[in-house]
Amino acid sequence: MNKRIFCIIVGLIICFNGFVFAQVSVQPGIAVGLSSYTQKIKTTGITIEPDSKMGFVAGVVLDLSVINIVSIEPGIFYSMRGMKMENSEEGITQTATENISYLAIPVHLKLKYPSLLLKPYGLAGLNLGILLSAKGKTEETGIPAVEEDIADECNPTDFGFDFGAGVEFTLPALTPFVEFAYYLGLTNVPKDMPDDVSMKNSGWELKGGLRFKL
Repeated sequence: MNKRIFCIIVGLIICFNGFVFAQVSVQPGIAVGLSSYTQKIKTTGITIEPDSKMGFVAGVVLDLSVINIVSIEPGIFYSMRGMKMENSEEGITQTATENISYLAIPVHLKLKYPSLLLKPYGLAGLNLGILLSAKGKTEETGIPAVEEDIADECNPTDFGFDFGAGVEFTLPALTPFVEFAYYLGLTNVPKDMPDDVSMKNSGWELKGGLRFKL
């Protein structure tokens, strides 16, 4: 009796493993889109949110599906971030702009709604940004604009969370997709900040792309 139960359990494990690995799929892809970022400045009892700055995002992804409704998707992206502050007083406008670019490495867990052609999904995960360049630009009415390199003043990495949603289309050889994700940074952008002040990236990205079935 014990041998029979043991054989049944082993058989079920083998069948389960065969089912899971039969479902494994690997789909590399590309994605491009628009981004809108700012830098939330927080101090005791005060939150300042400068104007958002539009940018560009592009890169590659790798969708690793273990089962039909769950996948893990790492990626590598060029991501433009920054912020813009503007002040007008007595006919004089002063504008300060930061243009910061990162090599972003997101790793997302995706949960998909099972359907034949159109699959909505939710996503969440971590995002590590490696600083590529940082420029600061100041402008004032009647005065030539001044631009300087501020990379030495910025932290070399930017770490945070992504969460969002998207939809993908199941075709014979391709998987087109569109997704929206919001990024919430946990790292101060400047290196040297007082203990009671934080200045972190936050914003959204809207991307479209194609994955290729291997």
